[in-house]
Amino acid sequence: MMDLKRKTVEGVIWKGGSETLNEAVRFVFSVILARLLFPHDFGTMATATIFIDVVTAFTDLGMGAAIIKFKKLEKEHLSTAFWSNLMVGITLCIVGIISAPYLAIFFKNEDLRDVMKVLSLGFIIGSLAMVHTVQLTRSLDFKINGIAQVGGTVCFGLISIPMVLMGFGVWSLVWGTLGSRLFIIVTIWLVVPWRPSFEFSSRHFKELFGFGAYTLGTTIMSSICLNVDIFIIGRYLGSTSLGLYLAALNLSTLPVRKVASTIRSVTFPSFSRVQDDDEMIRRVHLKNISYISLVSFPLLAGLSVVSHDFIRVVYGQKWIGAAVPLQFLCWAGLLRTITVSFGTIYQVKGKPDIDFKIQIARFIFLTVAILGLFRYGFIGISIGILIATFLVFVVSQYFVNQMIGLTYKIFWQTLRPVIVGTLSIVVTVGIYRYAMVQYLSMGHAFRLFSSVIVGAMAYSLSLWFSQADLVGELTELVVSTVRSM
Repeated sequence: MMDLKRKTVEGVIWKGGSETLNEAVRFVFSVILARLLFPHDFGTMATATIFIDVVTAFTDLGMGAAIIKFKKLEKEHLSTAFWSNLMVGITLCIVGIISAPYLAIFFKNEDLRDVMKVLSLGFIIGSLAMVHTVQLTRSLDFKINGIAQVGGTVCFGLISIPMVLMGFGVWSLVWGTLGSRLFIIVTIWLVVPWRPSFEFSSRHFKELFGFGAYTLGTTIMSSICLNVDIFIIGRYLGSTSLGLYLAALNLSTLPVRKVASTIRSVTFPSFSRVQDDDEMIRRVHLKNISYISLVSFPLLAGLSVVSHDFIRVVYGQKWIGAAVPLQFLCWAGLLRTITVSFGTIYQVKGKPDIDFKIQIARFIFLTVAILGLFRYGFIGISIGILIATFLVFVVSQYFVNQMIGLTYKIFWQTLRPVIVGTLSIVVTVGIYRYAMVQYLSMGHAFRLFSSVIVGAMAYSLSLWFSQADLVGELTELVVSTVRSM
């Protein structure tokens, strides 16, 4: 059990460290590209990725989760999964190319036709490394994949930025994306020794797909939910509005994509080994929530307060339309950082159908909320997303509590110190910024950086009195794991 704990923590550190570095590099590149390109270019790219993201959910047929979950895994499982993924990838590539002209007409964006055709090649590229990556995850080895991901991001920047400077516009994003994926695939194939054999077993396919069917359905519904807002904005408000909205969305979901997803990807294989021990799962789950909220809550709450200055200073004045949506999306992102880890519990407890049903409910909540507030533009859509996310959080929390015997009292006691610290940021920085505007005439950059300092001091002081043990425990785990590597 101690070896499992060490591997889990080591996995969190390796994956978390690589994800943090990867996101930092990506953020630098995105800021450079945002200053060189226009919201319309990013909107066109985002419109294409709506189709790509939703259809990509079909690629692994839910087999990745099955490979991680199975206690007894045979070599036929791996080869069967590989060839299944490749066949699906080729099929989806053909579907993407055929669908491109019709999507361009639907979204009233002629540039989308050729962009979609080229991006569809990513279906084939992505299918080639799923089994390799899942094997690394199963063994809690996140070092190789982390290095590949960081290298892929660097590759994206080295391709995209020169192409922008040469006047390729949106195509710089397209070829940068494909180049990044290709680099990741080649790196993983060079490092991971496993190779598929030329065999396909229908029996092993049924075993993998039988477990992964609900997981596949959940992934598809989740992908649809993540893109329903982008779909509506792209169709009815245009690529420029979509580009502005996407800038706000990417910032608000950063902790979900990186901090929380890191915890989830590491704890799923760990939980799978102790799936019958509710006490262990409950204890680790609460610890995960503590670690996630400790980082995510202050980042998102603080960003919501300084959104206008942040957009002006970092992205430039032409992106200022993203500031108000960012405020609402940050609070939705805060709730998502908690619920993103719930799917792990559904899977390890053998209830992927619950996760699937929750995703259906999420789609209904999102659709009703977005359509109800659509008349107010993408700011109204942002408010709708916040309302829908809160409703999903309430429903999801109920089912998780039932599965692992967790009470609401213990759950909120776990979060209370971080919530208090987060509110201290909002109040302190809010008062500070009001005073700055009323009595001092300072530039946006000075106001932004000074607000960050004031917020960090307020949060640190609050944690010092309420969560010193948790901060010390997390620091000790990181230091001891790094020393043991």
